[in-house]
Amino acid sequence: MDKPSEFQELLFSQGNDVGNIAKKVFPNGVEIIQKYNEVELALEKTNEAIHSGAEVLFEAAFMFDDVLVRADIIKKNKDNSWDLLEVKSSSSWKKVHCLDLAVQTYILKNSGLNIRSSSIMHLNKEYIRGDSLDLVELFEISNLDKEITEELKQVPKYLEEIKSVISKKKEPEADIGSICKSPYECEFKSTCWKNVGENSIHKLTRINDKKRADLIQLGAELITDIPDGFKLSDSQQIQVTSAKNNSEHIETSPIIDFLSELTNPLYHLDFETLPSAVPQFKGYRPYQHYTFQYSLHVEHKNKLDHHEYLMNEIKEPKELLEDLIKNIGKTGSVIVYNATFEKQRLLELAALFPEFTEDINNIVDRLWDLMTPFQKKWYYSPEFYGSYSIKYVLPAMDKSLSYKDLEIRKGDQAIAGFLKFIEETDEIKKTKIKNNLLEYCKLDTYSMVV
Repeated sequence: MDKPSEFQELLFSQGNDVGNIAKKVFPNGVEIIQKYNEVELALEKTNEAIHSGAEVLFEAAFMFDDVLVRADIIKKNKDNSWDLLEVKSSSSWKKVHCLDLAVQTYILKNSGLNIRSSSIMHLNKEYIRGDSLDLVELFEISNLDKEITEELKQVPKYLEEIKSVISKKKEPEADIGSICKSPYECEFKSTCWKNVGENSIHKLTRINDKKRADLIQLGAELITDIPDGFKLSDSQQIQVTSAKNNSEHIETSPIIDFLSELTNPLYHLDFETLPSAVPQFKGYRPYQHYTFQYSLHVEHKNKLDHHEYLMNEIKEPKELLEDLIKNIGKTGSVIVYNATFEKQRLLELAALFPEFTEDINNIVDRLWDLMTPFQKKWYYSPEFYGSYSIKYVLPAMDKSLSYKDLEIRKGDQAIAGFLKFIEETDEIKKTKIKNNLLEYCKLDTYSMVV
């Protein structure tokens, strides 16, 4: 099993935070505090709480046919039936939640509990925080009784399949593909993908499982093994031809037209942000990105300047915004890598601080997306390996530069690093984390210059 990354641990932590906040919606709830390995005691305490008249239970334990579940919330009704509420930190219920909810409903019903309804309690994506957090408005309860009808019928078979797999001494074999990252990244992916190299057919741009299976049937393991005439999209064909010929693909005309849109001075901008499940400030929605850092390289005719800002605590990013506006000027192209992301962050900042709307709209109007020629494959190098991420583009265009030498190499590591930075009390460690964050974001914008 893969060890969770710092970012995955952050997601787990956010999920726990949402679960704990959800409990506060029911202030009279009784929590079954026994750990998951204290099965008998947890079952006993659950039974005691129900028979003593508890109307809401958290983490109630139930077992049927050797299957244990711990229900996030169960709520008693006046007719002595119960409502099951499974808390999710997502901002909507998803199809993948249905089987989880069906299994819990099946176990609770077969444990003798009269279940009236089964629902997902999730964050309300329409909620906008006011001066304080409104716990009732923060959550939305979606009843899924109809949606889990078919899943409930399949639960006994599903549980038998799980038991069968668990009982085997050897792990089951499975074909790799989209299932490895959908609906979630599989925690065993690195095991199954350990022999997948950068030139594997599995790295073909937007490959689907049918095309993957067809290529495997033909005996193709590498991009260069794909037979001439095999049906590919235009983008895939560029990747394959480039790999086979070990040559760049260049479409000069659209690149020239695109570059002609630039006006000096050139501002290379990058944000680092934290998507917080529970909105921290007035005006924020669940999972709205909190902008905590920016890097800005300013390319004049004869010199290159650099500006940067890193929040030293979680507070409204007004100072960051003021510093950016001061350094980004009124004219000149603002170069970003994925304009959709940066534009959305800027518009969110404008909504939070309307006094800066004119300045922010000026920046938005000047955005120029450097990702475009790589995404559209107007320029493609075989060293991109089917990706247009700047993490692949940069080392292919300048061998002396790479993210591999940095302590922080990816955006999710920057998020985890920022949270460590604001919590760290040791000044030496704090300074080291700060420098790592600044170096990472600085390389993002210097990459654009290159």
